[in-house]
Amino acid sequence: MDASDATPAYGWLMGYVYAFRNGGQNEFKFGRTTNLERRRRTLQTGSPRPLILFDHIETGEAKDGEDFILRRLATQRLIGEFFAVTADEASAAMDACRIFLERDLLILRKERERVAELGAVESGSEILPSSEDLLDKYRALLLLRARKKLLRIDIDRIEADEQRLEMAIKLAIGTAKGIEGIATWETGESRRMFNAESLKAANPELYELFSTKFDQARFRMEHPDDYGSYQETRRVRNFNLIEDS
Repeated sequence: MDASDATPAYGWLMGYVYAFRNGGQNEFKFGRTTNLERRRRTLQTGSPRPLILFDHIETGEAKDGEDFILRRLATQRLIGEFFAVTADEASAAMDACRIFLERDLLILRKERERVAELGAVESGSEILPSSEDLLDKYRALLLLRARKKLLRIDIDRIEADEQRLEMAIKLAIGTAKGIEGIATWETGESRRMFNAESLKAANPELYELFSTKFDQARFRMEHPDDYGSYQETRRVRNFNLIEDS
């Protein structure tokens, strides 16, 4: 998505979910925009092959459509913005996106709103009987949570290996600018950040005008009894799956 398309479409601004094909290759770029031709020209500047508009969806929910396709094809992303999919796979993804936007998104939003409403009410004392359908959903949810835990373990291991390999390359570079064909580790300007301490030292009066925020951590440390007396609890609904220990 280019800078001119930074405003998301949420029902009031029409936009497009698009699929551009990289020449005749099985490489596609999916995204959202408010101007298909402008977006194609922007992408074309970085591509040696002609970009062809393969398919598009006009919608007021372009961001949700883009998110749906990017999640669906996440495992097929190439380095950069393109995805390694066939024309049939690209068509299937766009068709699935149409169904999601036309039917499933509205249902999903209504369900989320209802769950939010139920989360704010006082629960009753009744325990409802289970059904085979709900038991199937319960078992599927348990499996998904177990898979998610395993994936997190794998991600932690991958990140640890990534850090070790990066450190090894940085150590090999040492004080040099880089290693040919491998990496650079070059000194440059950092991202600009506001330095409040510099302002305080140079203009303490101006600094004090903007330092009136209540310091909760300091209050808790210096007045622990008062801090405790001003704490309060709210009644909330907590959802927990019943699992065998």
